[in-house]
Amino acid sequence: MDAGRGFGFCQYCGTRIVIRQKATKVCNAVSGTVVNNYSGHTVVNNVVRKDSVRQNVRPILDQGRYEGPTRDGVPHDVGSFFWPDGTLYEGEFSDGVIEGCGRKTYSDRVYEGDFHNNLREGRGKLIFRNGDVSEGEFKGDMRDGVLHDSCRDDDLRAYTYDGEYANDERQGRGEFRYSDGETYRGDVVKGF
Repeated sequence: MDAGRGFGFCQYCGTRIVIRQKATKVCNAVSGTVVNNYSGHTVVNNVVRKDSVRQNVRPILDQGRYEGPTRDGVPHDVGSFFWPDGTLYEGEFSDGVIEGCGRKTYSDRVYEGDFHNNLREGRGKLIFRNGDVSEGEFKGDMRDGVLHDSCRDDDLRAYTYDGEYANDERQGRGEFRYSDGETYRGDVVKGF
């Protein structure tokens, strides 16, 4: 675990582990990419990019219950947010907004990775209750970009998918590799 983080999760059982030191400026993304934040700029693998200005912040505070530190009366630093439907977010907040690295647990899946403006945004990993895993790029709370999936089909045949997603569906160029040796590489429309 990166000692610069305020918390982490056990890779085997998912238990949250709190580091007693105050969270600093380092965030270890799911991909293993080191992301450092310095004065409004983000350094990803030693490449500097200016952080975008947060606009149209999606309110969540009236949708559930927050536990953790606050600044000026709003969630700030590392905390937890509970929705009435049982969904739980544990991770970083900035000025009342889910922002940074965290873990969001739904009834049927868990997302670990980057958040921006209360949404899954950036690099992340989605782990479904049935064991399927989808890891890669997220945008606007959906899988969008290049991802790697490790799944089973309806016949319980294991396969991987490496390729493009748009609006949370496999679309664009991709490759399916099945455990029995079958392979498909080409255009993918509406999931397959």
